[in-house]
Amino acid sequence: MAKNAQVTTGADPYHHTYPEGAHTLKSALSQEGAGAKIKALLSWYKDSRLGRFLARYGVQRGALLAGGISYTALFSLFAALAIGITVFMALLGSNEQLRESVFKAINSAMPGLITVGGKEGLVDPESLVLSSPFTLAGLIALISLLLSATRVMQALKVSIRDMFGITVMPVSALSDKLRDAAGFVVIALSVLATAAVGVVASTAGGTIFAAIGLPGGIGSFLIRVLVLAGAALIDAGVFWMLVRFIAAVKVPKADLLKGLVVFALGAGILRWAGTSLVASVSDNPLLASAAALVTLLLWVNLLARVTLMVCAFMANPPRPAIPANREHIHADETPNYISVTYPHTLAWPHQSLTGAIEPDPKHDPLTIETAPRTPKWGGLVGRYKTWRLQHLRRRLQKAEADYYL
Repeated sequence: MAKNAQVTTGADPYHHTYPEGAHTLKSALSQEGAGAKIKALLSWYKDSRLGRFLARYGVQRGALLAGGISYTALFSLFAALAIGITVFMALLGSNEQLRESVFKAINSAMPGLITVGGKEGLVDPESLVLSSPFTLAGLIALISLLLSATRVMQALKVSIRDMFGITVMPVSALSDKLRDAAGFVVIALSVLATAAVGVVASTAGGTIFAAIGLPGGIGSFLIRVLVLAGAALIDAGVFWMLVRFIAAVKVPKADLLKGLVVFALGAGILRWAGTSLVASVSDNPLLASAAALVTLLLWVNLLARVTLMVCAFMANPPRPAIPANREHIHADETPNYISVTYPHTLAWPHQSLTGAIEPDPKHDPLTIETAPRTPKWGGLVGRYKTWRLQHLRRRLQKAEADYYL
């Protein structure tokens, strides 16, 4: 029998088969010859969790989705900033220290976006405050801005579901919009919480460490650790809200905890390394005029990639069935896609929601068809046993009909 062969009777045209794991790491390394060893290691990698979740990310076009999210964010950003800064200035804007911390938190992620601390930015935060949000015209403007700001949440929500293989989530249009708005609120609150953690850690932490006599260097280091730990917890909380409540994906606890830890680490590394990276864009004379926009696109794209990769990791998908040849997916036929115009294509294995063609077991060169079984008995005994078998099958069908809804 050939390796990775799939055994099927071909009775069900929608039967999905997954490649069977052929090698462990130990067995792959024990193969004789460099070619056989490389082939075995590649097979082992494809069966590993790393290989499987990266395959899901690639098959679902994660990089393209991340690009779409960053492109959508470009148009949603200023609407989101206008709403967020208007609400913030109305409620907490009188606290000058907190106001500066919030603006610095925004600029730490996207250097050069807003004017803060005497450094010129793309926009002045004071100019984003809506002058009269409680009038009819102001209310209409606020609703318009909110709809614009939630578009990026819609793109992120759909992309997260794609990583879990969820094509459609049956919800009402109102519920869907409320989820998008809730996602926007969560992101806005996370920025405020990150700034608050920095303020509290700097003020209270400095006072406490001075009172207990810790040297300034150690105290500063501990404050930095507290800020990073607080930011990691906030990142994990935002990610959990996005997956569980905004995208409505129910991830089992074990996979969810792993995903939260991986995302918090990834977002922290991205914040640490990415801030220096995007800040260097501002110093590039060639990109100086568009530094903030380049920064925005780069930052959101990287963060979206991390988010979608972690979602694919949490999904822990099976190894995808790769077509063995063109005939396996009817690639040389006309049409080579599912079409109602040609009803025979409807019998091909496919995803009914998207129309994506699945590898057809009937055309798999590695499929081993089971041989038809020959009855053991003939004559009167054979006819009796055939009748008896049919009778038992009818009783089984009736029992199943009575049992299942």
